[in-house]
Amino acid sequence: MKKIKEWLTRRRERRETEYSKRRLDFIIFNGMGMIWCSYILAWFGKNEIAETLSKTVVTAIIGVLIPYLVTKTIENVNKYGSKLNGTANPPSSSDKGVDNMRDL
Repeated sequence: MKKIKEWLTRRRERRETEYSKRRLDFIIFNGMGMIWCSYILAWFGKNEIAETLSKTVVTAIIGVLIPYLVTKTIENVNKYGSKLNGTANPPSSSDKGVDNMRDL
């Protein structure tokens, strides 16, 4: 029963981190499609609409991407410490797929 609870906990944590990545991927790919469509609009002679659409989409992508990157950077610094000043905390053995900080 304990192993099942541990497995469910790991799965829940992984799902939470994967959700934000999937959401960010969706926003970026959707934005790239909209920018691509703005080129089609420009080709059909709708230059004003294409220009406005491109500006709006790029602003939206940057508005989502920058806070996400800042948040993840802060989380990683708090989780692993700074290896520059020698306070790096190696990940526990339960963290799979992450190299040990001492090996760097």
